[in-house]
Amino acid sequence: MVLEVILSIVIGAASGYLAGIVMGSKRGLITNIIVGLLGGVVGKFVLGLIPIPVLSGIPGAIITGAIGAIILTALVKLIFK
Repeated sequence: MVLEVILSIVIGAASGYLAGIVMGSKRGLITNIIVGLLGGVVGKFVLGLIPIPVLSGIPGAIITGAIGAIILTALVKLIFK
């Protein structure tokens, strides 16, 4: 249980960091983790709507989270522009 939570935080941080690089955003570690975790939910939902195979395991979770975090970052930039 504890290992799963730690792994989720690490995956969220990696996803948020990748999204920050792609979107040119400069956020801190805590914000990267939050955006990455929320991005994982958004990415899972969006990729679930598209009938394409997605990687499984940790690499798949990082990619899915990064895609969702990119979507979230783009939406926030549009709303608060």
